[in-house]
Amino acid sequence: QLKEIGQPAAAAQLYLSVDSVRDAVDILMEARDWTRARKIAQELEPDYYPRVETAYREWLRSEGKADQLADVDLGGALEMLASQGQWDQVLQKAQKHGPELLNKYVAIYSTELIKQQRSSVALELFIKYGAPAKPQNLNIYRHLATEILLEDKNDIKSLIGLRNIFHSLVFKKTTTSKLTSPTINMEFERFLRLFHYMVISNVCQNVGGLEVVATKASISLLRYADLIPADRAFYEAGTNAKAVGWDNLAFVLLNRYLDIADMMEENGESADATLLDNADFEQTDVPYD
Repeated sequence: QLKEIGQPAAAAQLYLSVDSVRDAVDILMEARDWTRARKIAQELEPDYYPRVETAYREWLRSEGKADQLADVDLGGALEMLASQGQWDQVLQKAQKHGPELLNKYVAIYSTELIKQQRSSVALELFIKYGAPAKPQNLNIYRHLATEILLEDKNDIKSLIGLRNIFHSLVFKKTTTSKLTSPTINMEFERFLRLFHYMVISNVCQNVGGLEVVATKASISLLRYADLIPADRAFYEAGTNAKAVGWDNLAFVLLNRYLDIADMMEENGESADATLLDNADFEQTDVPYD
C-alpha cells in the first residue's frame, strides 16, 4: 500500500524491518531511487549487489546519462557516446583516464572519419593527440598518407602533420613510438622523405630567392611517382625547372607528363606505365611503373 500511494522509501523501510532486504531493494529500484538501492544492497545483501549494479547501468544507458554512467562503467559510457556521434566528449573523457584509452578511441574515431572520406579531419586527431606505433594503427597511417597524397591540392598543414608523424614513428625510440619491423621502418622512412620534400617544395615556392630549392625538391619527388599522382609530379617538376631556366630538363619532364596524360586519357584505369618509353630515366631512381 505504501508503494501504491507513492511512498517507496517507507515501503522499503518496512521490508527492512522484517529482514526482507531484496524486496526493499526492488521497490527502491522501481522508484529509481538508485542511491539507496545500491547502498542497501552493498551493505546488507552483497550477493544481490551485482544485479542492482547491472540494472542501474542499463537504466543509465536507456536514459542517456553518460556522465553518471562513466562513474560506474567508463567503457559503456564511451561506447554510448560514440554511438551517438558525441566524439568530442568521448575523447575528452578518455583523455582523463590515460593515453591507452585515448589512443584506442582516437583510432576508432579516425577509422570512422576515413570511411566518411574525411581523412584530413582524421589526420588532425593524430596531430593533436599523437600517433603511437601500435600495430593496429599502422594501416591507418598508411591510409591517411595515401588519401592525402591523392588530393588535388595538398594542404601545407596536412603535409607538415604527416611529416612529423612519420618522423616520430621512424626516429623516436620510445615504447609507444618504436617500430619493431625493419620492413615497416623502411616503408615509413620513405613516407617521411616524401612528405619532407613536399613540405620543402611547397614552402620554398612562396619565398623569394628559394625557387631553385623548391625546384630541386619537386624533382626529388619524382622518386615517389609510385605513391603520388605521376602526371602531377612530372608537371610540377617540369614547370618549376622551366621557371628557373633549366630548359633541357624541363623539356624532358614535361614530355613525360604529356606521355602519362595521353596514356591515361586513352586507357583510363587500365593504363600501364611500363609501356612508356623509359629511355630518359633508365639511369635514375624514378619508378618505371
